[in-house]
Amino acid sequence: MTAFKNIQVDLGNITAGTQGHEVFWEFADLNKESIAKFVDTKGKEQYAVQRMCGCTADIEVTDEGIRAVYNDNGNSTGKLIKRVKVYYSKGDLPTKVKNDRGVLMFNPNLPSTTLSFIVEVEGVQ
Repeated sequence: MTAFKNIQVDLGNITAGTQGHEVFWEFADLNKESIAKFVDTKGKEQYAVQRMCGCTADIEVTDEGIRAVYNDNGNSTGKLIKRVKVYYSKGDLPTKVKNDRGVLMFNPNLPSTTLSFIVEVEGVQ
């Protein structure tokens, strides 16, 4: 089974410090019901998709795939690789667990896929 058509997407060239670059990973043999869910601190149900950096914002799970927005912080130029991690439901395993320091985190025993995108950041001209 292939969860996504591509686990790495090429975003192309952007200018340093620009905002609102959309990235999309299309489902292959997967659907959004396969992705684990949890209830956030505000009582809202969320999909278990973990940002791996603060510059990836507004992650949305749709019927077709996962959409994310990349906001460049302007601190680096050149080729960058950014990632998000998707956790899947597995039986009765909880989506979140406390680690040995008592911090709530995604359950490392859940199956997961790391998605990524490549972006070439060019300096302001």
